[in-house]
Amino acid sequence: MDWVGNGLFIPSISLVIIGLTWGGDQYSWKSAHVLGTLVVGVAGVAGWAVLEYSWVEHPTVPFRSMANRTTWMGFGTTFVHGQVDCL
Repeated sequence: MDWVGNGLFIPSISLVIIGLTWGGDQYSWKSAHVLGTLVVGVAGVAGWAVLEYSWVEHPTVPFRSMANRTTWMGFGTTFVHGQVDCL
């Protein structure tokens, strides 16, 4: 179990989701609440990616699988399905 990686990823992605949820609904997109959560969340996710790629022996996400075309097709169809579901 990658405790450090998960301990960084979970709060970071939560901040991104909170910022996207607040934006335009509870707060203006230009407010400090939204921008602060988005900036800190994206920085945390970027830090997590660098940590997982560079230093962790058994990463949560094996980055070598990202070079596979089938993986990207799965991501793409999941993304499109999520967008169609929102309509």
